[in-house]
Amino acid sequence: MVTVTYYLTEAEKNQAAKKISEWLDLDTDEKSMHGIREIIAEFFPGCESLYISLQLNDIVEHAELDNQKIPRFLIDIVGIELFEGKHGKKIRELMLKKIYAKDHWILRKIERQKIEASEWNLETAKRTLEHLISKNWTPGGGWARQFVTVLGFPMKFSGIASPPEPVNLESVEKRVHLDPLQPFQDNLKKQILELIKKHDSLENRCILRLPTGAGKTRTAAEAIIEYWKTKPEQVRWVVWIAHTEELCEQALQCFRQLWEEFGEEASILNIHRVWGGKPLPDPNDDGIIIAGIDQLYHLIPKGDEDPREDEISRIADDVGLVVVDEAHHSIAPSYTLVLKSFGITKFPTDSKQKPLVGLTATPFRTSDLETEQLLRKYGNHTLWPSFDDRWREWEFVVGKLTADNILSKPHFHYLRTDSVFQMDGAETDYLKEKNLLPQKLLDRVGRNTKRNLEVFNSIKGWAAKGRTILFFGASLNQAMMISKFLNDNNIKSAVITGETRYGTRQSYVKMFKEKKIQVLCNYQVLTTGFDAPKVDTVIIARPTGSRSLYEQMIGRGLRGTKFGGTEECDIITVIDNILNYEKKRIKLGYEEYAESVKEGMVDEERKKIITESEKFPAAEEPKFREPTVPEPGEVFTEDHLYDRFHVQTSGGIRFTKLHNTVLLIDSDLGHYDDRVDEKSGIITYTGTGESDQDFDFGMGKFNARVRDSENSTLLYFHKPERNRVIFKYPVKFDSFYFDTEKNLQGRERKVIKFRLRIIKSQCPSCHKIASTDEEVEKMFGYRNMNGTVRTQSWCRDCRKTFDPSR
Repeated sequence: MVTVTYYLTEAEKNQAAKKISEWLDLDTDEKSMHGIREIIAEFFPGCESLYISLQLNDIVEHAELDNQKIPRFLIDIVGIELFEGKHGKKIRELMLKKIYAKDHWILRKIERQKIEASEWNLETAKRTLEHLISKNWTPGGGWARQFVTVLGFPMKFSGIASPPEPVNLESVEKRVHLDPLQPFQDNLKKQILELIKKHDSLENRCILRLPTGAGKTRTAAEAIIEYWKTKPEQVRWVVWIAHTEELCEQALQCFRQLWEEFGEEASILNIHRVWGGKPLPDPNDDGIIIAGIDQLYHLIPKGDEDPREDEISRIADDVGLVVVDEAHHSIAPSYTLVLKSFGITKFPTDSKQKPLVGLTATPFRTSDLETEQLLRKYGNHTLWPSFDDRWREWEFVVGKLTADNILSKPHFHYLRTDSVFQMDGAETDYLKEKNLLPQKLLDRVGRNTKRNLEVFNSIKGWAAKGRTILFFGASLNQAMMISKFLNDNNIKSAVITGETRYGTRQSYVKMFKEKKIQVLCNYQVLTTGFDAPKVDTVIIARPTGSRSLYEQMIGRGLRGTKFGGTEECDIITVIDNILNYEKKRIKLGYEEYAESVKEGMVDEERKKIITESEKFPAAEEPKFREPTVPEPGEVFTEDHLYDRFHVQTSGGIRFTKLHNTVLLIDSDLGHYDDRVDEKSGIITYTGTGESDQDFDFGMGKFNARVRDSENSTLLYFHKPERNRVIFKYPVKFDSFYFDTEKNLQGRERKVIKFRLRIIKSQCPSCHKIASTDEEVEKMFGYRNMNGTVRTQSWCRDCRKTFDPSR
């Protein structure tokens, strides 16, 4: 890769600003000035007033720069990426059209294809203009260099050339030395190897949970290397799936180093890149496939009308293991479809599926329902170091790894700006539906001048202490402007956003690691797949409703000295009050983290955070909503049952937090038989069959829900086969009693018997129930509606109350 100086000198900035002004005649042409201002307003809204406020260190709302300062302002915010991306395309188009009007012969110089002077005329010039406007910009490419040279810009504005595109396949031989795994990593590696050997998919799924910085990738990759050396002959592939290119590249380098150290002599490991548009390898090959989820999802045909072959299915039978990095993302539909193509269904329901291992520091989502869904996908099996029971406690793990210098010790600080942001109705609905803060809200947060001044001054203060700072911005514009003014204050900074090209992003990350950049500002990236061990300060100005996302952000600075990081790390969180449409305060990720974490945060500070904004009432928890009751005889698979009612499993008594619904499922495969008396309308249901039954411990939480019939909808199903469930009746709790019975193994145990009444009709006024056809006729009666006989909705007594003539 050609070495490029990424920072512009003052002379280079002034030269570029001067050329923009000259080519567009900005001093005299109002139309061109309007065009430039429109580009700034479209792509960098709010930046002008923020720019002025930061310059003056004072709040200036809705301010505009003088026209003569606009070219330099544009250079300041986009730097060498002036002609790149969507904004760059519009700037190039504006300049090319102006050049065509002023002197179209210059277009002939910009066009790299040689056009003879005798062939040049207005028609040729117009075709050339259209061609140049539509031409793709390749940073550092030949045409980009030609463009900036002809127009007199410094060569840096041609952009940073990407490194040569990596090949799909890497063949690696044994070479170098790595430090051995830490004891807790080695313990987990052995557990993964044992899990891979299991053939029952009810037991061969798991989530490996370790804090960020504790070496999840190395632990899992080393287990895979050992498995690969002794794998069954029929296994040709191990698949590693990640959701960003950084994570894919990180995994590839890890496998490369491990095979160089631990690979078999004279043996080659093939590592296949399947991301960034690269295809799957030939099915007759073998090796480790490291794949981006988007690339795999693209390979799957969508619907019956898509004629493509499912390419994944061509290798699926020969896959021995699938690993999902940052597994908390894997409840997304794209993961479900990809795993299904590999022969791994949404939830383990039989004994023929491949081993599945997820890696994450945060195995929870923004709602309890999504967390349950995620854990169930991995068999409700979380791997812990098996030294003793203390390692099952997350706080102990974090504390132990911190004490052992695996993790750095965090110190939490809070920047209170007293900012208040209220969502409108649509944004509040979006939050309820997606469990995410809407982008429009984040843009408003990022534009708030007072907040930005305080954030900027805080970063300057930490930078003055010589800190290496990773900054999370609330919006793209905030990240850009903070970075710009840090550079103006002689604090080396760069900005990375979701729009930054991969090559440029990697260059900035490399400079950050080498301490050529002191502050790396980012927006929507670097929460995962980012390895800069020497980060000693993390500043979070991006509000989030997700504890998981917050924990990922702070985790970027928590790699300890034993793994090449820092002994301590300061975490600075900007505190905001975000209100819903009803002016109720939304609980944010840092608060959930403060409520749950025990290590690294003193109780006094935790209490301050939890009670920080008591002047705003908290938003109410979402109310339970009832699902529609299925029709008797309706058949569900276990996946369908989950999708409809959001339960973890379909065995025994299960209730859902989302619907406040209790499912009672009897089974011909179970230990006890349930009795249904159609004549009396009574069902006698026997507990859950998992332990001695009661209401107060063990499985009692389910039993108590059956008894709590006033607040629960009870639905009774029959399960005649392993993956088939038939809905029988809506039911209501009547009474219970204890008994002693023998199970199928002949062991006597206490059981709890529920008497349930079948609901064939229930009065919405007095709640009387009819459980048999005779009771329906006697208590409710029927009515004829357009030739169809239906049960009366209200019972006879209630109808008489409202109509005495009856």
